[in-house]
Parts: sequence; C-alpha cells; structure tokens
Amino acid sequence: MRILTALIVAAALVLPLQAAAQTFPDKPVKIIVGVHAGAAGDLMARFLSDALSAKTGQRFVVEDIPGANGAMAAAEAIAAPKDGYTIMFSASSLLTVSPHINESIKWNPTTDFEPIVEVGVTPIAIAVHKDSPIQSLQTLFDAAKAEPGTLTTGVLPLAMPDFAVTMLHRDAKVDLKKIPFSGGGDIMAAALSREIDVIFAGIGGVVSQFESGNLKLIGVTTTQRMEAYPDAPTVAEIVPNYDAGSWFGFFGPTGMDAAAKEGMNRLVNDILMDPEIREKLEKMGTAPTGGSPDDMKRRLDADYERFGNVVSEIKASAK
Repeated sequence: MRILTALIVAAALVLPLQAAAQTFPDKPVKIIVGVHAGAAGDLMARFLSDALSAKTGQRFVVEDIPGANGAMAAAEAIAAPKDGYTIMFSASSLLTVSPHINESIKWNPTTDFEPIVEVGVTPIAIAVHKDSPIQSLQTLFDAAKAEPGTLTTGVLPLAMPDFAVTMLHRDAKVDLKKIPFSGGGDIMAAALSREIDVIFAGIGGVVSQFESGNLKLIGVTTTQRMEAYPDAPTVAEIVPNYDAGSWFGFFGPTGMDAAAKEGMNRLVNDILMDPEIREKLEKMGTAPTGGSPDDMKRRLDADYERFGNVVSEIKASAK
C-alpha cells in the first residue's frame, strides 16, 4: 500500500511538469550569445533559433552581448528571470576555460548556471599546407617525437588550440614549438605561407581552406570522427582518451523553471534528429549530440576541472 501511495504521489508531481513542458514556449524566447554578430557562435544560435521558431510557432530571438569575451553575456544570463524565457547559447570554453584565466569573473560556472541541453561538439582541426611533407597525423607525431621542438605551430596563448597542443605534449610527448600570434587570421596566413608547419584551429574557421585545397585536414581533437570529414582520424585513435574538443549548448540561470528546462531540452533534442539540421551543423564544424541536462552537467563539471589543470600547466611552463 505504501509503495502504491508513493507511486501515486510521484505521478501527481511528474505529470503536471510534463504537461507544462509540452506547452513550452507560450511566448517569445530570448537567446543571449556572448559573441559578435557573424561569429561562429552567433551564426549557429541564429540557425537553431530559426529551426526552433519553425517547430514551435514562437519567436526565438538572438541577442549578441559580446563584451569581455562573453563574460558579460554570462552575467546577463545569470541575472535573467528564472522562467526559462531568457537563456544563453555558448561555447563551452566560456564556462570551462574563461573563469581560470579571467580574474574579473565572479560567477561560478558549476553553480550559477542550469545546463539545459548540449547541441554538439566542435573539434580543433589539425591541418598542414597542401605541399607539406607531413600528410598524416601519424607522420606528424613521428616527426615531432624524432626531433622535439623542431616543427612549429601558431597559437593564441590560452585559447583552445593552445590547450590542444599542450595536451598532446603531456599525453603523447608530441613536442611542437609554439609560435605566439595575436589573432587567428595571422595564424592562418602563417599556415598558408608555410611560416609554420601545422595549424590547430577551430574547424569551422578553416573549412574554406580545406575545400579550396590550400590546407589538408589530417586530424581532429574530438573522440569521434566527424560525419562531414570521415577520412580525418581522431587523435584518440593514436593517443587513447585524448579529447581537446569544445562543445556548444544552452544554459539558464540556476533554479530556472523545471518545466521550461525540460521543454527546451525536448525541443532541441527533437530538431537535432532532423537530417537537414544535422547536416548543416556538421558543415558548420559541429557534430550534433543532444542529451539530458544531467549529461551536460557532468560534462561541464569535468571539463571545468580538466581545463583548469591545463591552464595551470601552461602558466607553469611559461615561467
């Protein structure tokens, strides 16, 4: 009898939540993005907002708040009403990396945000000039180990590609000489002129160079190959458990309405099943994932700790 009573009580609590989640949204939703208009995160947010609007009949409106490398957008999201109608779309690095390198950030990514749903993972592309003698990931690793510190790569200090290179050195003794640059465009120019031997860059920003044949993609830093580039091996195929990918997702303020969180999670998971949307995201350099809020929370917590350790390693090596 007690078990039956408990089941009835549980159903009484869950069913209204599920019903409310099914009706979300019943008014426009604002999506805060911490980058400038036209940046990869902005373009992806607008693509997803259009898909969500088409599915629900409600407007999903993107608002760019690019100040302080996204930190201002994060602060705005934390302070938003908890009804679920103002949420943030962001690359994971804003929450897993920025707090370790920006001392002015006062919020805590693991306690001040409510993970809603992961959209997809974005690898760092590893590429070489079309005329480079290095034409495979294994060749790169062998050459870097044979002559440590001879092969060069360009980095923005404490950016995700810098982390990828540091993790390769730590996990596989692949020793590349880092040449610091002030911008991604400068790194690309150095790769195209063969000033550097290999480039590590967000895959979405270098797709045009692969398509034009100027650069050859020899590997990616996520744990699984991308559907759009099936011939590019993962580093993990050579270095077990290596993972230096980033990911995108939706976040709300801690304590946001549970029905809104469940409703938004359901909607995003639904649109990620659409083959056309999946193909478009792949072409943008992101492999669709989806999943539950709990899945995303575990990933956020683990990456926050993991990349905090990498930041400490990079800072220590620079002394």
